[in-house]
Amino acid sequence: MIVEPWLEDDGLPEAGPSRTETTATLLGRAAELQALLRLLQPGGAAVANVSGPRGIGKSALIRAALGRAASSFHDVQRLDLTGDTASSALSRLRHHASRLPVPLRRDGAPWERQRMLLLLDHADVLVRTGYDLTDLTARNSALVLLVESLPHVRGTGTALVQLGPLDRAAGHELFRRTAESAAITLGSDPETTASIDRICSAVDGNPLAIELAARRLPFVPLAHLADVLEAPERALAILTAPDASGAVTGVKANLTDSQRAASAEAQQLLDLLSVFSGSFTLEAIEAVSAGRLSSCYDALGELLDECLVELDESAGQARYRLSNLVRGFASERLTPSGALSDARARRAAHYSDIARRSAVAFDDADDDLAREILGEDYREAVAAARDLVEADADAALRLVADLGWAADQRRDGAVVELLENLTYTSPTGDVAARRDALLWLAQLAGWSSLGADRSAFIAEQLEEGMRLAHRLSEPLPLLRALRSQYIADVGIGAIGAAWESCREGVRQATEIGHTRWLGRFEIMLGAMSAVHRDYAEAARLAAAGLNRAIRAGDRPGIAIGSLALHAMPPEHVENRAELPPLEAVLEIFRAQGDLANEMHTLATLAQEAIDRDDPRRAAAWVLTRQERLGGGDLLNGLTISVMLGVHVGRLRGDHAEAASLHGAVAAHAEPLMAIISPRHSAQYRDGIDTLRASLGGAVFDAQVARGLLLSRDETLGELVSYLRGVADAAPRPTSQRREADRGVLTPREEQVLVLMADGLRNKEIAGTLWITPKSVMHHTVSIYRKLGVRGRTEAVTAAVRSGLLPVPGAGERAAGPLT
Repeated sequence: MIVEPWLEDDGLPEAGPSRTETTATLLGRAAELQALLRLLQPGGAAVANVSGPRGIGKSALIRAALGRAASSFHDVQRLDLTGDTASSALSRLRHHASRLPVPLRRDGAPWERQRMLLLLDHADVLVRTGYDLTDLTARNSALVLLVESLPHVRGTGTALVQLGPLDRAAGHELFRRTAESAAITLGSDPETTASIDRICSAVDGNPLAIELAARRLPFVPLAHLADVLEAPERALAILTAPDASGAVTGVKANLTDSQRAASAEAQQLLDLLSVFSGSFTLEAIEAVSAGRLSSCYDALGELLDECLVELDESAGQARYRLSNLVRGFASERLTPSGALSDARARRAAHYSDIARRSAVAFDDADDDLAREILGEDYREAVAAARDLVEADADAALRLVADLGWAADQRRDGAVVELLENLTYTSPTGDVAARRDALLWLAQLAGWSSLGADRSAFIAEQLEEGMRLAHRLSEPLPLLRALRSQYIADVGIGAIGAAWESCREGVRQATEIGHTRWLGRFEIMLGAMSAVHRDYAEAARLAAAGLNRAIRAGDRPGIAIGSLALHAMPPEHVENRAELPPLEAVLEIFRAQGDLANEMHTLATLAQEAIDRDDPRRAAAWVLTRQERLGGGDLLNGLTISVMLGVHVGRLRGDHAEAASLHGAVAAHAEPLMAIISPRHSAQYRDGIDTLRASLGGAVFDAQVARGLLLSRDETLGELVSYLRGVADAAPRPTSQRREADRGVLTPREEQVLVLMADGLRNKEIAGTLWITPKSVMHHTVSIYRKLGVRGRTEAVTAAVRSGLLPVPGAGERAAGPLT
């Protein structure tokens, strides 16, 4: 029997730990520690497996757990399998188990005190034998096995405690503590916090790597350390330290041990996978390994067991990834092997095929299919295109042009840069690729904040792109080209040209009988009519396009048509109450990744709240808008949010704040007045007059002047700070009912509640609100929780009592097809 000096009540060594990982994992491991302690209690698991990558802190967690749980065992023994082969490890284990005594009840001690614990250190090699460790515990019912291994122990009755990366808070705390031990005091300012964030992210939250990184602070400044660690090949060199024996060890040594434990085929596959910059699918693994490995599946299983490859199932489809440090380690091996160029070529071919198929679907106006084909592969496809530029510029241009639709929805400036470089440097052997690249360039640039300054250049791109589109005369790409021309022309203010693009689109779509494209061009024509203030015609066209989209099952068309009609003056829209609600429209745009229309929808939701004199709800929508917009340069993005913020300040009586915000965007707001609806333009001008009358001319001018001095970032900071205060403020009472009652439920939950009161079932509610039955279920559960009820009848009764509902059945349907 081995009696360890570290079996103390607090689970920590009496002296300082001899290995870096000993203290590293005791931070942020409360859940894992409690889970392991539960498994070691009487009635827990027969075999408890603590698993995770090398350096993640398995030994430290076991020490901490045994320090608290050892007293519940009659005997604690340890078998260290370090250095054993599979056969010798299995032989030693069986021999050791055969000598374990079978405890007998003695001295009246309770049976749970007769249990024995056998700790198997470094049992990786034993796990790979396939031996079922529960056989040992079946022969000796008092025996509990605690296994420290990297691969998972698999078998009946085996329970797993998996250690993963430290979360953000624990990573920060570990880094700061380690820095303090090296006499380095770190501040809590945003710049320092951001640098620590970068460091923890670069080392994938690995506690050993975080601690080793902090130990370099006496020699490498914090900001520079973050730069070094974000380059994986440099990170591996710096994340080292001498161990107790004086030998240099660290992250690279751990990775080397894990890699050597795998077969030759698994090692080769790991090297090939380093060509991926992010997550990838099994099909992508098959593509890069084809012709080099007889089968990638067993090799992939080994890499997963060794935690060299990580599995991510959060997207609904199994995807894999390498951590930054593992990628750097494998890349060091791939480059000298001579396989790098071939692996990159195979990766490029794989993503080129995906991008081409998705682009064909988008040309057919089937956005849902395009998104399904591309999936989560967008970023990886862009990275493949970058690697392809030098090897085959024409192929790179084709790939990037096929990603144009996804780049447009994401407003991805990196793809714009690639398109610009390739359009004017590639040999242009692929005329169709050049056509698509020019049109996507014009569309992307037209909606950026620099569009107005580049209008002549954009017009040239449009002219050449459309000339090629007509010359090639492919029906579906031509329709998509006309849409790009429309969007780019609107972006640079060429309204007449945009109008003609829509008319031509309607003619071409009618000629080939393409329902989805015809509906979308009708909606675009409606938008053009709205710009010319012909709202009757605008509503007629948008309604026709919406009904066509509904019949075709065209979700993006439904969302665009609904948004167009919601944004029009109510008196011109028949059956407005039957339109799909804006919240459902918002969900469609988010699912599509359509940032521009998502921003438009959020602005419309905020404007509707302002029209209802509900500044708190309006502030919440504008905050959501800015969170989603981030640092993007969407045309008029920040200006519109600030103008909505001015309305919020006016409604709440915060007139000085509103005047300052107005000053920050006054120069940009004036030209915007010419294209927004006359009603909203007049509303904003009247609001400014109200602010001036309330504050007095001198004070108003002073506040506006203050706003004029704010930079873009300062304006954004003031807007967000003010709106957060409004959104978080206690609601104000009204004569009808307390605003607090109305604020209990979200707008979507209120709609679900009304339809529940009308007696609709979940499936019927889903169809009415244009959402899924699963979403209805989530909203229903939230309603029950917020109202403190257990069922529909109680929910309706509680809502009537609180004023959230009139008598049951009195609510109007919230949405439905436009008839």
